[in-house]
Amino acid sequence: MKLIKALSEKNKLARNIKDIQKKISTHNSYIAGNTAIYDTKQLLTDLNKNIESIIKVKSEITRANQIKIESIYKLSELKSLANFLKKLDIKEGKVKESSYNSEVNEWESVLTNIERDQLVLELESQIEDLQMEMDRFNFDTDI
Repeated sequence: MKLIKALSEKNKLARNIKDIQKKISTHNSYIAGNTAIYDTKQLLTDLNKNIESIIKVKSEITRANQIKIESIYKLSELKSLANFLKKLDIKEGKVKESSYNSEVNEWESVLTNIERDQLVLELESQIEDLQMEMDRFNFDTDI
């Protein structure tokens, strides 16, 4: 099996686990005299099978990814940094503080909006390159 297929299988199992858990949580209790919609004990059996399967798949994925672990961590951290910078509130020039307050303050920033936007573009380019590298690895790697 290719790594990309294993990643897809892991995601499918994770969705199944979430769906089964939701059914158990929602339908375990019912009004006396009514018929249960789902067999909770069977759902628990199915849940355990899915959990065992996802553990196996995740373990295989982890073993296969060991040679790319630095790239995986780098990709994650670059994405986090890009998201942080995108959300960074930068105030430049004269800004009215609130609609209730007529006071206008003049702000200065060490990092300007233009500089921040340029940093984000550079990070997104690095992220795209790393993601393409990882996609090739996932497509080519057998597990």
